[in-house]
Amino acid sequence: MDIYFPTSIQSAIFEKNSFSKWINIENIYEVVKVELALPSFLQLYRMDTICPTPDMPFVDLGYFKDKDSRVEVIIQASAIQNEISLQNYYTFFANNSKEVVLKERIIEQNDDRPDILLAKEFADGQKWITRRTGFKTWMGEGSFVITLNLACNQEIYNEMADVFYYMMSSFKPVIKPVYDLSERLRLISKRYPLDFATYLPFSWQEVHQHSDTESKMNMIFRKKNQGNITTGVLTAFAESYTLENINPYSIIGKFLNRYKVTVDTQKMTLKKISLVGFLSAFTADFDFTVAEGDTKKEYNITFYLALKSNIWIYIEVFGASNKQDFETWAINKRTIDLFLKYFKS
Repeated sequence: MDIYFPTSIQSAIFEKNSFSKWINIENIYEVVKVELALPSFLQLYRMDTICPTPDMPFVDLGYFKDKDSRVEVIIQASAIQNEISLQNYYTFFANNSKEVVLKERIIEQNDDRPDILLAKEFADGQKWITRRTGFKTWMGEGSFVITLNLACNQEIYNEMADVFYYMMSSFKPVIKPVYDLSERLRLISKRYPLDFATYLPFSWQEVHQHSDTESKMNMIFRKKNQGNITTGVLTAFAESYTLENINPYSIIGKFLNRYKVTVDTQKMTLKKISLVGFLSAFTADFDFTVAEGDTKKEYNITFYLALKSNIWIYIEVFGASNKQDFETWAINKRTIDLFLKYFKS
């Protein structure tokens, strides 16, 4: 869908509009106080109402509408696990709210700073467009997410798009979030057969030390929940091969054979990606179902495969699928994303 999605401030909006700064002063938590530029021409006023999505654990910090009920500004706070990226969280929220993603981007390559444009058709036939962004504030074992929703009737979206972007750009915490030990990452490094370093969250523990050789290396990390049950396994292998034997599908098949699942790797679609310092790199993921007693559980494997000289490195995370357990899947997904984000070789 070709729809206007501004990503820079247009000075023309100030010729027609004036803005005033708003801060939610009534909340007892300093970390969820925010400021936002509100356009005065909309004659916005505070709405005392319930959250528009009662099945989601949100608390309204500010809820405003114009006199014609064609524009809404909603600022909300919710609590999530530290290790879930805001990008995945908003995707989950959009699916639950039956919203369609029209445009999306990541601000400054940070998956905790998403910027998403969505559409939704309501039962009465009205079609609305929403621009959503937000940020995290870390709180020990969990996080507050502060979300800004800028919504309007689809008929007036084009005239509101630049105003929405300026409001989004003004949205920020009154007190800068303080990051504590719960989000600190620890250095992971190996020398053979590939000299590399990266970072993982402290909550992922290495299963055991391996005796690496000059031609082969493997690392296994596990994430456990409060019940001491393993919810994610991250594995990294590196191995050197002779040039004649280099084939990405055979490498993938070798590692996936560890699971009791049939995968035709030759029919698997590998997405080519760019990884600094590597000749080529690929990624793919798939879900599969396993019978466990009288129940069936759906799991996900997401992996990356990259070639440097004659050395393949294979990085994989295994755990519940998105449909089976969103929270677990999102934590696992962010962990492998961090592994790749900080990977240096």
